[in-house]
Amino acid sequence: MTAPCCPTLARVVGLSGLALLLVSGCGAGTTGGADHSGESTGSPTPATTTSATATSPDTSTQPRPLPTGLPGVALDAALTSDHSRLVARYRVTNSSQRPVVVVDRIPKSLGSATLGSESRGDIDPTFAWVVMADGVLRVTKQAFPIAPGVRFVAPPVIGGHVAEPGGSISGTAEAPLPARLTVPGREFEAPREPIDPAATQWQFCVQVAGLEPPRDVIPVSAVADAPLLCTAPESLPS
Repeated sequence: MTAPCCPTLARVVGLSGLALLLVSGCGAGTTGGADHSGESTGSPTPATTTSATATSPDTSTQPRPLPTGLPGVALDAALTSDHSRLVARYRVTNSSQRPVVVVDRIPKSLGSATLGSESRGDIDPTFAWVVMADGVLRVTKQAFPIAPGVRFVAPPVIGGHVAEPGGSISGTAEAPLPARLTVPGREFEAPREPIDPAATQWQFCVQVAGLEPPRDVIPVSAVADAPLLCTAPESLPS
């Protein structure tokens, strides 16, 4: 939907069961569910280490990111593929002294203030975003930052699993072939570089956040800048 040109425009837009307040000046804007265009989210952190931290949440009622990185948290994954899909079977192991949240329950329409459930079909446990990152096809489970100028009536959430100290979280991510750019709508700062049909390698990434308190439903703003754990790139099927 394109908004009329008005420097003081403020409107509430219904979006797949969610309410979104946009404040903008002149210029076209788009809203919606999954969008199919993207670009790199940056260089991945090696699968066995992390160096970034999550950004501060909006209010004191949200989980608070821990002030350090996530040492002792490791990703192991088996990447397989055929001519119809890419599959990553992964395990995140927490050898640290604190719980961490593995951000791997991605709603089909990122932007809702409620997560929904797998039983109702709101969440596909194997769903992952598909983007390009430094020439590598990336299958990734993560949150993305809210775009500048976008204000949600209620904070959008994303799901995860809490890995307790000494514990691990296992899961599966899938992406169909031929690869197709799969990212949330433009109310989020998601990658938009087209998928390169000449790409020869792919990798899997998952976001892991140190939050206090840990929980399995998290505001997107609390984890959007948390570090990614990524596998080394492997060959795509020819």
